[in-house]
Amino acid sequence: MCIRDSEMLIAEGKKMSKSLGNVIPLVKAIRKYCADAVRLYLAGNVEAETTLDWREKEISSYARKLQRFFELCEEIISSDSAEEEKLVERWFVSKFYLNLKEATLALERRDFKHYVQRMFFETINDVEHLISRSGCTRAAKRVLREWLISLSPVIPHACEEFWHRLGNEGFVSLESWPEVSDELIDKEVLNLENEFRKTLEDLNEVIKVIGKKEKLYLYFVSEKEIEYFKESAEYIKKRFGFSSVEFYKFNDEKRYDPQNRAAHAKYGKPAIYLE
Repeated sequence: MCIRDSEMLIAEGKKMSKSLGNVIPLVKAIRKYCADAVRLYLAGNVEAETTLDWREKEISSYARKLQRFFELCEEIISSDSAEEEKLVERWFVSKFYLNLKEATLALERRDFKHYVQRMFFETINDVEHLISRSGCTRAAKRVLREWLISLSPVIPHACEEFWHRLGNEGFVSLESWPEVSDELIDKEVLNLENEFRKTLEDLNEVIKVIGKKEKLYLYFVSEKEIEYFKESAEYIKKRFGFSSVEFYKFNDEKRYDPQNRAAHAKYGKPAIYLE
């Protein structure tokens, strides 16, 4: 961490001073929120060259997110699944190592805010998305060791706790920083996930215009796109309340396509028909 002195401190947009009665003793903050929450807030809420504005609402939000991290680690450690690996799990692992690569570069240039954003907030969001799509945390368990190592500089107490819960010996803080090779990042599956999310955004916009419908038909250029989307058919149905979701290749002669929407399908942007 980069430590400075001789700078003005701010709380709730005002200069900290005894006369204003808004000085926040560090010991008091740690007792209220815990040391890891305070460290996380200090590292993740301000750029290195700017002055921190301590805000109770914001650090409370960080503390709640840290609690969510605890819950997810508990769930990941206790998970056990023998199912075949899903494509969304491949996306999660690739996204994790992409985040780790970017976070490592951020630490090297002392950009602690970007590091915290990548390794803490984005990865938590990705784990939650993984659970909603796959129904399990198996893929997260594969990378939990590296996740704990990468977060140990900013939330050391929590990482040490879960490090030992995983059955490891020694201290996580003494472990070598994980290396990321390009082989760990599947760019194709990352692009497919981006396409998946953009398509759901397009669906939201279409439904806003024409209203809610019962059936969804999607038309694709490639089989890989169909395979990726088909795996999450139940997720799409549940999210939008569809009674059925069907996937076709744009040139499938047996496709249901009363308005010839398949003619508009492009790679990375499937055509949509609702009824």
